[in-house]
Amino acid sequence: MSITILGTSHIAAESIQKIESTFRKVNPDIICLELDKGRLAALLKGESRVSWRMIFYVGTLGFLFALLARFVQKRLGNIVGVMPGSDMKKGFELAMQHKKKVILIDQPVQITLRKMTKALSREIWRFLWDMVRSPFVKELQFRVNFNLRKVPSEKEIRPILKFFEKRYPKTYYALVEGRNRIMAKALRKIKEKHPNEKILVVVGEGHRRRIEQLLKNAEFV
Repeated sequence: MSITILGTSHIAAESIQKIESTFRKVNPDIICLELDKGRLAALLKGESRVSWRMIFYVGTLGFLFALLARFVQKRLGNIVGVMPGSDMKKGFELAMQHKKKVILIDQPVQITLRKMTKALSREIWRFLWDMVRSPFVKELQFRVNFNLRKVPSEKEIRPILKFFEKRYPKTYYALVEGRNRIMAKALRKIKEKHPNEKILVVVGEGHRRRIEQLLKNAEFV
């Protein structure tokens, strides 16, 4: 059994190329995607709207965050000419085309947003205060010089993740680290259930390294 974890960007054309080339190289039996059933269904239908009904499930903050995230992704996607989530969609399409098993390893987005709402409600004042003073405090200033058409390197992503982990630890855990652990646990179970099959995992580059660390940690259960 072998497992290959590929880090992607959800709006980078390079992600599509990397998924195709890695698929050919690995020829996996199973493809694992950083998706849940709801997000996969929305991707396949080409849906991008955030319904106001989400407020009842994720709260006002969660709804506003989802609305903002969708707006930003769509705006950036329009700039580079790639629909957000095209990397995950390509992974699914390759699996279907070559009759490979697909396993979705992320938790439902509604759960993520509910957890994020609870966490952000405890850190919202720090977040707002940081926004007010960021023009004057060097610690709160960092520049992002990504080429949107390429997958950012770990070196580019790491400072941003570290910043948010330090400043907003609860929100960071809800959006990033908690999901890293959920996906790593899912992969552990998949490895145990399919010990002789090759597995290709497609996740955002911001998750890749941490998931690899968790899988190597014998104490992580």
